This record gives sequence, C-alpha cells and structure tokens, in this order.
Amino acid sequence: MLNSWKKQLRASDCLYKLSAGSVQADFKGLHTSYQQAKDTLSVGSKLHPEADFYCYSDYQIPVLLRQRAGFQENHDLLQYYEKLKEYDKKKELIETLTIYIEENGEGSTAAKKLFIHRNTLSYRLDKIQDITGKDPRKLKDLLELYVAMLLSKIS
Repeated sequence: MLNSWKKQLRASDCLYKLSAGSVQADFKGLHTSYQQAKDTLSVGSKLHPEADFYCYSDYQIPVLLRQRAGFQENHDLLQYYEKLKEYDKKKELIETLTIYIEENGEGSTAAKKLFIHRNTLSYRLDKIQDITGKDPRKLKDLLELYVAMLLSKIS
C-alpha cells in the first residue's frame, strides 16, 4: 500500500515526506505513534534529507536524543564534535569517523570503503583521539562521539 502511494505521489510531481511511528495496541497509543512519526520526520529530514520515507524504528536513538537533549547548544557531548569540526577543515576525519561508525568499528571494511590503507585509518583514528580525547576504538568513547555527531546534526 505504501509503495502504491509513493508511486502516485511521484507521478504527480508532488514534494512529499512520509513518516511512521510504532504500532500501538490501543487508541491511547495512537497519540504516541503520531508523536513518534512527527519527531521521526523532523530528525530524519535533517539526517537524511534525500529520503522520502522515515520509519521510527530506524531513528529511535536520534529521536530519543532530540527529545532528551532539549536542543541545548552547550550540551557537554557537543564539544567533542565541535573540536573535531574546528580542526578538520577538509572533513576528512569526520568522514573517517562516520564510515568507521557505519562499519561498526570494523577497521578493514572501513578502510576499504574509504579507499585508504589500514595504517592511514589507524593514523586518522589516533588523530581523532588526540583532538577529542576520545578513542574511537573503545566502545564507550565511540558511542559518545556518535551521540555528539547526532546531536550536532539534529539540533
């Protein structure tokens, strides 16, 4: 049914964005689902503006962060990403960190996707650690860097 709607909207040259919340068991849950869809649309449009459909189940963490962070410009975690942005004028380190996160910390696959040698990846991760004080090879630090990146994009 959704694909049918998408085809009709594309055929009409309308600009559209669709979003879906979670399935709820009762009528009271309808409001929750609506709010999730609304927040998902807002977050998804910032993170992936090229997409035309956003599903809450794909954006649960960024939606939660948006709700909890309250768009505080001075949120403590933002400082890590801001330091990185300030230093990384070519966006090389930010791209490296993004791909490293997308590849779940798998250095070999991240290096291949970036078209760089594994040693170059290691050098860049060391540089990220020097700048931010967070080691992307450690799960806790990587999570904090990931959250900082998300907050900067959705606030």
